[in-house]
Amino acid sequence: MRFFADVAGPEAPLPWEYVHGVVYAVVYNVLRTQNPALATQLHNNGWASSSLRPIGVSPPTFSDAPRYPGVYMMSPNGRIWFGSPFPTWLCRC
Repeated sequence: MRFFADVAGPEAPLPWEYVHGVVYAVVYNVLRTQNPALATQLHNNGWASSSLRPIGVSPPTFSDAPRYPGVYMMSPNGRIWFGSPFPTWLCRC
């Protein structure tokens, strides 16, 4: 299953160390609205008591953000892509 979330940010740089952290915050919040127990299980214990998290993510993309060398810029027009082997009926997304 692949899906995306449209996101908005300020027209400001996003520090590199937070690029994926922001994405995972969105993942767990979306999942928590649909299946709180699964969100808690994945966050705390991974899948099947392993460290695996079966949700792949892309860094946020901001199509109209200004480009500067070495800087990850945000804008009000962004998107995050997700992929998971979970069937849609399991997470009810």
